[in-house]
Amino acid sequence: CHASSPRFWRSRRRLQPPRNIPTLAPGSVRVTVIGPDDAPVGGAQVVVVKQDVTNMNQRFEEVTGDDGVARVADLPVTSEGLYHVEVQHAGAPWRSSFFQLDDRMGVAVELRVYPVTRDLTRVRSAVQFGVEPMENDRARVAQLFQVMVDGDAAYWPTTPLKIEPPPDATGMVALDRADAILSHTDPEPFATVTSPIPPGEVVDLSIAYLLEHDGSAEIKWTSPFPVIDARAVVSDGLTLTRGAKGPPTRPPHEGEARNDFQIYELGAMPLGQPFDLVVDGLVTRPRLYQRLGLGLGLAVALACGLAFALRPRASLQARLIRRRDALLKKLEAAAPDARPALIDALDQIFCQLDALGSGQRHADPGAAWSDKPPEKQA
Repeated sequence: CHASSPRFWRSRRRLQPPRNIPTLAPGSVRVTVIGPDDAPVGGAQVVVVKQDVTNMNQRFEEVTGDDGVARVADLPVTSEGLYHVEVQHAGAPWRSSFFQLDDRMGVAVELRVYPVTRDLTRVRSAVQFGVEPMENDRARVAQLFQVMVDGDAAYWPTTPLKIEPPPDATGMVALDRADAILSHTDPEPFATVTSPIPPGEVVDLSIAYLLEHDGSAEIKWTSPFPVIDARAVVSDGLTLTRGAKGPPTRPPHEGEARNDFQIYELGAMPLGQPFDLVVDGLVTRPRLYQRLGLGLGLAVALACGLAFALRPRASLQARLIRRRDALLKKLEAAAPDARPALIDALDQIFCQLDALGSGQRHADPGAAWSDKPPEKQA
């Protein structure tokens, strides 16, 4: 069998994930880069990237030798942050999974690289739309999307490949089942494929999102690849009224296990043609309660606004007089050492009242105004 044939490549050895090796020095990473036929790739630029919790990256570069191995030493060994390896090959970025360094041993990383293609006819995909009702007139759609590349080259487009939900969707997330090459950063309304899609492997690019509905939800989505198989799975009580190729079926089960879903076959879809699905039977909030709630909220807001605008406001003079009377009461009962501060405050208030034309500045505040006995006061 010829070495370049896909059949031969399918027999290639399985790569190990990043792993600790006792024979490697702490703070070191040994990177082995091989091609599709397990042959070493020499002269490849290798970068070990340290990413901390603040997303600040440190990069440590090395080049592979004829044996396809690069050794990067003297890396910081900390419990904060993660490492991964990047290799540029055939104009495309290749990445390892994340790993941490151990203070007792080093890490061995293996990466396989391929030639790349931009031929979409080599890419096949399958999609499943799972629809279930949510609260507040929304439906959750789990879009399970798998891709496979035929031939002996990985698929890597000239522009970043984005996996996007329908235009009117909100709350998009990448599902946990998706492969690591699918990257999503909140609150971006799309996920990005960060590495080439290797040939002969099924790659998962699944996402989920929310759709607003009025009892009927519409899903309009266009795949970036030709779709050879598609289906929709809806929970009991829902019906796919547009886009299905036939009546629904129940998923297979054993014994008395209950099935709460129906499956609709959607068939194949050529590149560029969108899926146009309509799901009916979604429960909505009663419109009467919505209108009552909106009306009550507006009424409360209006009442609060009027109360704030029309509330009686005491004049400055009235506020000063109330403050004066309160201080006079405190002065009569105050200890001798507390009276000077109260007298100073009263003096300021009387000055302000004089400026407002409120009467005498030197009104007798009573016996408490002075420390002298009442009979000796002028």
